Formats: sequence, C-alpha cells, structure tokens
Amino acid sequence: MTVMEAKVKGGTLKFGEVASQFDFSCQVTNVRINSSYTDDGDALETLCGDTVPAGRKLDARAVAGTFVQDWLDEALSITEYLWEHDLETVAFEYVPNTTEGGPTLTGQCRLEVPGESFGGDVNTRITSDFEFAIVGDVTRTWAAGVMAAGGESEPSGQSREELEALTVAELQAIATEAGLSTAGTKAELVDRILAGA
Repeated sequence: MTVMEAKVKGGTLKFGEVASQFDFSCQVTNVRINSSYTDDGDALETLCGDTVPAGRKLDARAVAGTFVQDWLDEALSITEYLWEHDLETVAFEYVPNTTEGGPTLTGQCRLEVPGESFGGDVNTRITSDFEFAIVGDVTRTWAAGVMAAGGESEPSGQSREELEALTVAELQAIATEAGLSTAGTKAELVDRILAGA
C-alpha cells in the first residue's frame, strides 16, 4: 500500500445552524479536533509482580485552532461573532479538505471569546487562538471514495475525466480503499474503479 498523506487545505469551518452559518474558513490558519484523556482508576499490581495498567477515559473534545483577527467589519468579523455568542452552544461543521476527500465533522460546541482579542503586537498581523468545548458526540461523514467507518467502501463518485487526471499511485489508493485490485495499467485501474469491481 502506498503512503497516504492528508493535508488541511481547501476546507471549511462553519458555526451555527445551516440557514445562518457563520463561515470562519478564510480567516483560519490552523484548525483541528483536540481530545483529552486521563487515567480511569489505579494501576493494579499482584503479589507475583504482574501489573495491569490503569484504564483510560475520554475527558473532553474541542474544536481548536488559530484565526486572523478581523475586527474591521462588524458584519464579517469572527471576533465580533464570538463576543456576540460568547458561551452559547452552537452547531459546527468542519471539513479539513473539500478537494481531495476525507470526512465532514459535525456536532455541537460551546463558543468562547479567545483569551486575546481586539489587538496584539503593533503593526503586525495579529491572530487569536481558540478552543471550543464539544458538547456530545462528533459525527464523521465520509466523502465518496473513502473507506466508511464500518469498513465498507463506497463508490468513488468521480467521473472518468477526474480519475484519468490522477496518478497511478492515487488510483491505486482509491482502488485499495474500495477493496479492488491495484494491478494493471492506469486505464485498467480507471475502468475497475468506475465499475466498482
């Protein structure tokens, strides 16, 4: 299997209900889902010296990252949006990469005004780091052509022209994810992916 490298680019990050989503996408320079865990109970040691490590439990998840401060236009300002919705629980939708595939992550999070806002170093590009606690579960919806969480593959969802523009290594990766043979020429790989067999 060839190396598959995921990049955060060409993605989207939106908050609020679909009809009135506020789009952070063009101001964000870093975004991720953070998870934190702690020990659940104590490690156990028996008389003979055998040990069982402490269990682990999920403490929290958060939508986190960095955005360029943008308080020059009230209607478009992330900074202003966060001040107006401070400590509200809202829907979020995060797509790390809309052009190459991957999941769409959705859920609910509690907004907070960043620790530093409305300023920073003089005459420089200023940013704010954010971390919004996720309330409940994160739903991961995979794009066509990517292995689903249950291990079943979906058809590529790409046209012949789109597939023919890919490299052999990229076609082999799609074929592998779909549980198809990776043998053959580029044309054979395209045909096999389109046929799904």
